[in-house]
Amino acid sequence: MDKESNKTPKWYDTYGLWLLMAIPIVSCLTYVLISNHVWEDYLITFKFSRNFAEGNGLVYNVGERVHGFTSFFNTIIPAVFDWIIGVESIYPVLWLYRIVSILTLVAALRILVKALTAESPLLSILMVVWIAFEIKVVAFTTNGQEVAFMIFFIACAIYLISKDKLCDWFKVGAVGAGFMYTRPDGFIYALVLFGGAFLFSKDKSWQLWFYLVKAGLVTFMLYSPWFIAMWVYYGSPVPHTAVAKANAYLTIAPHEYWGYIQKVFILTVGHIYKAIYVDHLGNPVSMFWVQWFVGPFLALFWLIPGANRIGRIASLSYLVVCAYLAYAGVRVGGQVFPWYKPAVAALGIVVLITGLKQILPFMMKNTYAKLLWLLPIWFSFFIFYNYIYGTVQLTTHQNIVENQCRKEVGLWIREHAEPGDTGHSEPLGYIGFYSGLRMHDWPGLVSEQSVQARENQNNIRGKVIYEMQPDWLILRPSEFIKCFSQEPKLADLYYRAHVVDVIPILDERPWIPGKRYHYFDAKFYIFHKVQEATVE
Repeated sequence: MDKESNKTPKWYDTYGLWLLMAIPIVSCLTYVLISNHVWEDYLITFKFSRNFAEGNGLVYNVGERVHGFTSFFNTIIPAVFDWIIGVESIYPVLWLYRIVSILTLVAALRILVKALTAESPLLSILMVVWIAFEIKVVAFTTNGQEVAFMIFFIACAIYLISKDKLCDWFKVGAVGAGFMYTRPDGFIYALVLFGGAFLFSKDKSWQLWFYLVKAGLVTFMLYSPWFIAMWVYYGSPVPHTAVAKANAYLTIAPHEYWGYIQKVFILTVGHIYKAIYVDHLGNPVSMFWVQWFVGPFLALFWLIPGANRIGRIASLSYLVVCAYLAYAGVRVGGQVFPWYKPAVAALGIVVLITGLKQILPFMMKNTYAKLLWLLPIWFSFFIFYNYIYGTVQLTTHQNIVENQCRKEVGLWIREHAEPGDTGHSEPLGYIGFYSGLRMHDWPGLVSEQSVQARENQNNIRGKVIYEMQPDWLILRPSEFIKCFSQEPKLADLYYRAHVVDVIPILDERPWIPGKRYHYFDAKFYIFHKVQEATVE
């Protein structure tokens, strides 16, 4: 018998793979089988995917080349599945994409275990459980978003850094390209992770710097075909979604930006682990500690001398990405949308695990130090609390608001609209997909005409509608009051054709987690144009 056969296999080579497969698969499938949550924005992207699969081009409105999506993965992968399957229902393609995403998350967790906690089954279990049950990670892995790919490339970057593989510049560059194919702002994650590795490396020689420069060239070479293709096809390398959202919801003077950024940054650092729609979902008292202690600790851990190197890199990344999200949030209304947070949450958990790993020997030997185990126990409780409440909240929202309201709005319009009719609505996903209208949405995610009209009318929505005069208006009650008061002529141009209202259904429920959240999209007025009007 040779020496290799006498070696005792590492625990993660025997049981770890099954553990990694079981935990995220169970958490994700439990969530999706209960909620069947379909992300609103997935249906925007999927309309691009379906048109592409059907030979109409990578467009939302056939004949209009507008770059209204952001991720290569969650546009092209569903397009390939749709081309192969070719059925009308969205669910076969979505389920295939869910499976791909879940397996990608499984692979990411396995990579993180090998990189950070291979020698400690306990820490491996904690890390996998915390990431696999973090509600935003679960939701946006299974509802049609690309977060699993982002976490996968974060895991790859951390693995290369932990194994001192920065000299393997081709792999570093390939990971950078993976970030870019996941999201066009993925370069921020690549720069801060690999830049942090250089910053906290003992070796700051020109040779290491040269490796990173070559890695950047590899990223450019691998991503440039897609970048150039999008530039040629759409006439701009910048996704139109970024153009449309800029200053659409919050108009402030440039000198006020700094104050807003500070405010949003403070909230971002502390809100990463809150529930998906936190303003509408109660949290236990422990949320106070997450917001004002855990969040700042994660953002400032990199300042601690002698702290774990990987933890410091992840901490600096957490801080920089939160700052970026704060700046971007100011541009789109002073908020950070929940689908941007899962990747940051994974970075924060890496910080927690590496910090815990560093003090673990002390915790095991010192009697009083064992009380520190209350911290990971408490954080585990908090993760499971948000997972359970978030699942209930999103299940309710899917069954009542999405399926019985926004989807029904689209289906009703499909039955009553004429071919070639145009529509205007702010929520674009369900309504745009199921109505089949040529959409000129607010603020113009898939419509250059909407953005141009906003510029012409100083961002006054009522006047924008009057300039464009779509055949159908789909407005929430508050939007109806605001738009018709901004432009009184709309009252002569449109009549109310139908109302879809699920508020009575919500009122009948004695208790729903985050009940206030569901009312926002629980009622829509559908208006139809009755006559032509001359735009003054």
